[in-house]
Amino acid sequence: MWASATGGNFALKAAAGTRALNAADLAATVLFAIEGGTRASAAGLDLFGIIALALIVANGGGIIRDALLGDLPPHALRTPTPMYAALAGALFVVMGHSIFGPVPAGALWAVDALGLGLFAATGAQKALGQSCNAVTVVILAAITGTGGGIIGDVLLNRTPAVLTQDIYATAAATAGCLYLVCARFGLKPGTSLLLAAMGAFLLRSGSVLLGWQLPHLN
Repeated sequence: MWASATGGNFALKAAAGTRALNAADLAATVLFAIEGGTRASAAGLDLFGIIALALIVANGGGIIRDALLGDLPPHALRTPTPMYAALAGALFVVMGHSIFGPVPAGALWAVDALGLGLFAATGAQKALGQSCNAVTVVILAAITGTGGGIIGDVLLNRTPAVLTQDIYATAAATAGCLYLVCARFGLKPGTSLLLAAMGAFLLRSGSVLLGWQLPHLN
């Protein structure tokens, strides 16, 4: 019902938002590369390890999303731009660390939250552009936003943040929900993407700054 009422019509409009989608995807790629490279540096990895982890964190979620959508080879492997963007983020970390020291923790969570929101929103837009149903759109938004970070955490031998930080995958899924609402009301893809990303960023920021958590079962 939703797919026929929203996805089918919105798929035609999604082409108009391709430029916004690509811009947001590249911005998120750079941000997640910075975040991944910083984590790798803090873990004591060498230059190769820093660059490798930055590339994986920045592109992992999008590759998983594209594979699930049947968009093969994935965009990050089909065109060099995402890898170049991630490499730029990694080099920023390396050069910045040499000149200014490590990225401050306050700036790092903001970079992560913004990248999370942008990636989740792009995941939602791409899924809806292929006429996926509402549940799939939300799931792919969450996967796009968290997939690369999960792989990065596993490689660093850590429990994935998505399992330890309550308002993380929830923020990514919220971006998917917001994108669906925007699509339902006929907003342009670029506007929908921006609002969805902003919603996820604010939710994630609130959880960090104000200590918001989901209820726990004791």
